[in-house]
Amino acid sequence: MSTVSKARLTDLKLAAKRLQRENPQLPHSHALDLVARGEQFPSWALLCKSVGRSTVHPALPQSGKLHSVLLRGIVPSRERGVLPKWWDELVPSVHPEEHYASFDWMAEHFQVRDYSETAVRRRLAKMRRAIEFMDRTGLRPSKAWMALFGRGTAPLGMDHPNVWRDADDRYIVSAEPYAGARMISSICGWCDDRHWRSAIAAEGEGIWNPCTDDCPVHCAAHTRLVLMAPAKMGGDPAVIVSRLRLTRSQDLR
Repeated sequence: MSTVSKARLTDLKLAAKRLQRENPQLPHSHALDLVARGEQFPSWALLCKSVGRSTVHPALPQSGKLHSVLLRGIVPSRERGVLPKWWDELVPSVHPEEHYASFDWMAEHFQVRDYSETAVRRRLAKMRRAIEFMDRTGLRPSKAWMALFGRGTAPLGMDHPNVWRDADDRYIVSAEPYAGARMISSICGWCDDRHWRSAIAAEGEGIWNPCTDDCPVHCAAHTRLVLMAPAKMGGDPAVIVSRLRLTRSQDLR
């Protein structure tokens, strides 16, 4: 059985109160049980029994993930009087929710609403991957696109781009193009011409729509993560790729 620290219990109680506040029809006991299931416990009562047995987060014992982000999916009904379908996903995280909220791909209040359940689940999956990416790399979102690229100077293939800052406030730019090697070659060639550094992450990394374990080698149906950095004030893309590889190998142990 996993264990929960007293500090973690306080955070979970607040999460349950927020659930009930946002859903007045939800009984308090039900809200507590929903939060408990997000922590891999069958019920709130069983979660409470584990309190104090360990000071480490139960979901990832060696990860240092002492916080969590509560994601919510909402699928409204088209029938009058029928309550929407909704569910919560509690994602273990290194930082509190506020750390991730400024990322452009995060929904407001971490809530995704759509009449298509498939669309909601896909958006939530992107948000989960974004949280994991930031935790694994130590990068944080930046709004410095214009400072780096100006108008119309980005390379061909810069699909789903994002600008980041590392722990030393140096810039890292990510792109996640489809279409396989051709687009990746275009980005890396653009970087070489301008003395930018670049690195290509392994298949399956990234946020937008990375490969799954079932994909063939050199899959072109999903996105591939490319990282780059300017010569001035730029970080090291190879270091970020190494962090992704290292944390992936640790997760697989």
